[in-house]
Amino acid sequence: MAIAINYVIDNRKFSLFMCINGTLTVMVSMCSSCNAVEDWAAVVIGFVAGPTFMAGSSILFRFGVDDPLDAVAVHLGGGLWGILAAPVFHTEKGILHNWNPLAFQHFVWNFIGALAINVWTAALCGPMFCGLKLFGVLRVTTEVEERGLDVECQGEVAYPKSGNDAFTTSSVKPPNPKISPQSNFYLCYLETST
Repeated sequence: MAIAINYVIDNRKFSLFMCINGTLTVMVSMCSSCNAVEDWAAVVIGFVAGPTFMAGSSILFRFGVDDPLDAVAVHLGGGLWGILAAPVFHTEKGILHNWNPLAFQHFVWNFIGALAINVWTAALCGPMFCGLKLFGVLRVTTEVEERGLDVECQGEVAYPKSGNDAFTTSSVKPPNPKISPQSNFYLCYLETST
């Protein structure tokens, strides 16, 4: 579904990136109910997972969250949808199969569980990321960002523009294994003993 939506939105262009991330989102969303739903319900959950990924990716982009792989949209979006879809489509206890108060209680419990997971994650990760930002190590410098982390960390271009670029690395400066506090980039380098 993510592929079809992206094909329509992106001027009739196929995106391998959307195909891979859409497929991953479907797999993530099915994890909570893979042994408890029928085949048709799995298809419905998968079809809804694609737009969930697209919406999550779009929201993160609008808020300026730097997530080039869309890992948050895949795992948070797919995971939340999967947690909420499980009590709806469950074969024995789901809302669609048993229209009773217990089925709705299962949905509410899953909703509270999803909320608790998000609060717990924000409580642990929020201070960590704020601390990294406070100390100036959350992001790399603009120069390194524009040049590319592949060049900075590995000393080579990961995505060459032409076939010849992969073999001509003379213009690429090899990485410096020493860490400099002025670089704002501690996590890329590892000390090596030679």
